[in-house]
Amino acid sequence: MPLERLSILLVDNDEAMLAAVSTRLSALRASCVCARTGGQALSIFKERVFDLVITDLNMPGGDGITLARSIRDTGNTPVLIMTGFRERFQTMIDSIDGVRVLRKPFTNEQLVREIQGLLGKETSPCPDHAPSLVELHD
Repeated sequence: MPLERLSILLVDNDEAMLAAVSTRLSALRASCVCARTGGQALSIFKERVFDLVITDLNMPGGDGITLARSIRDTGNTPVLIMTGFRERFQTMIDSIDGVRVLRKPFTNEQLVREIQGLLGKETSPCPDHAPSLVELHD
């Protein structure tokens, strides 16, 4: 199944990372809603339905582990945590069902592979001219 049918909540306080990941996901025709803090993401998550949440680990206003726990406590939405500090937090992350870790830095192919693993879906190749489907929240 291509990503074009996926609604993804993308969370990171680093605007460059948000832009890079949302650009890749948009190229795969996913619909992205972006948030800059865990608290903001949780508010958005309570208002909308998402197929997947991709979040940074270390952020102001609520870290990725707390966000993942809150999301998983309310349902089955899978969570992908992006981090460069995997080893330090691996035990906490492993204790949350439906959560995977993507170690920074990562390639586009690694990002897609982790999404496929979480969702159990195939994606189509990245088109050269994809529409932008990114919604950014301040």
